[in-house]
Amino acid sequence: MKTVLLILFILTSVIVGKAQDTLYMKDGKVLEVRIYEANQNKIEYKLFSNLKGPLLKIKSNKVERIAYENGQNQVLTNEEFKRISAFERRNRINIDLLGLGVGFVPSMISYERLNENGNIGLEIPFTVYSVENYKVIGVTIGVAMKNYIGGSGRGFYYGPTFSVGGSSHFLDFAYLGMKAGWQLHVSNVVAFNFGVNVGTVTNFYEFAFGASVYAGINFSF
Repeated sequence: MKTVLLILFILTSVIVGKAQDTLYMKDGKVLEVRIYEANQNKIEYKLFSNLKGPLLKIKSNKVERIAYENGQNQVLTNEEFKRISAFERRNRINIDLLGLGVGFVPSMISYERLNENGNIGLEIPFTVYSVENYKVIGVTIGVAMKNYIGGSGRGFYYGPTFSVGGSSHFLDFAYLGMKAGWQLHVSNVVAFNFGVNVGTVTNFYEFAFGASVYAGINFSF
């Protein structure tokens, strides 16, 4: 009976001993862990020696590869590391200066923050534009949302935008519209932005509809 129990104990120890995942870090460290989530942005894990301890997080680009308990290995390629490194910069300054349109021509500077997956960007624009129907130059500040089809804050996007402001002619007015465009990255930091705006400007008594195309540059940090 003792022999049977000893064999069962040894077998159990071997199985448990191999039931951990292993993180191979880029700095040479090797950690025995239990992986709870691994995606392009972060890895969540607990130390195998302290499974009742806190859930730890690390950026994926700090890990060379993951060896799972079932024998599979996940190795991130250089291209994946480049993409992850680029997406770590989830803050942007957008500058749109070249605009052509009917009804209004905006020139804008904005701050944009991307969500964790990069499929949504929340933008706070400060805009200066001419309104052809009203013959005024206006300034507005507002909020816009960009939905990035491909995620990671790249490629085609679309979304609503709303702004309020004033001018020397009108005490206050508002702009409500839609925007769509294309984000073309030339590096991890610099990208070009091409898009269209369609919407209406109102002083709450009159309405003017317009459309414009624009081009700009943005910087990620």
